[in-house]
Amino acid sequence: MKSATIFLLLGVVAALASAMPKLDPAIFQVADPRLIIGGVEATRHEFPFMIDLRIDGQHNCGGSIVSPDWVVTAAHCSTFLANRYTLVAGEHNLTLNEGTEQSRRVAAIVRHPGYNRPTPLNNDIALMRVDRPFEFNEFVGPVVIPDLDFVPTALATAAGWGMLDYPIGDLSDVLMKVEVPFVEQETCRIANIDVNPVTDTMVCYGVVGKDSCKADSGGPLMCGSDNALCGIVSWGEGCALDGYPGVYAKTSYFAEWIRSTIAA
Repeated sequence: MKSATIFLLLGVVAALASAMPKLDPAIFQVADPRLIIGGVEATRHEFPFMIDLRIDGQHNCGGSIVSPDWVVTAAHCSTFLANRYTLVAGEHNLTLNEGTEQSRRVAAIVRHPGYNRPTPLNNDIALMRVDRPFEFNEFVGPVVIPDLDFVPTALATAAGWGMLDYPIGDLSDVLMKVEVPFVEQETCRIANIDVNPVTDTMVCYGVVGKDSCKADSGGPLMCGSDNALCGIVSWGEGCALDGYPGVYAKTSYFAEWIRSTIAA
């Protein structure tokens, strides 16, 4: 759940550093992208909206298809020039060409205008427009975006190619998933009071031993039988630690922004 680390910019308080999104050290030389802890391998193409987001050809984050032309991810996964990103749909095993992949370049990036305001990782959501539309089929398709009045389910599923263990572990070659329980907003806020503010733009899920982790950032948290996108992997204190649930961008909060941005 917890996201890839963003660059530590001037003026960012050192005490908040552990809450910053974590990116692939090989690419960014700053520790800690996010991965699935305590999960299992997803069924091949179980989540046809799942995106492998690559920077300079390397897996770095996740994302979800929302239309043939647009992918939603975490804002902290989208801070580089568009030409450095590749989005791959229809992916399962990152080490194999399975014949179902569709690779696209990024033509435009729209980060939420409130990203990182007024607190770090607030409004952690961005949209990426691809250079040519995805072709929808049995392996590639759009995710369901919940409306503003969506009520978080008691259990949700996070998915990604992130780390399989924390603090030391390899990234997964295959897409992994993990079921995590909902954590009340006030409980999550208190748990992270010395880490980072938990705001109304966020939702919390997780339990000790089960979590998203490094290189899962930007990927989906799914709720209900239709796997609606109820959250986007954003940040957290460590991975799967006792007392520290994962924190996700609450997708329903941004439903209108997503739709209006795509329509524009």
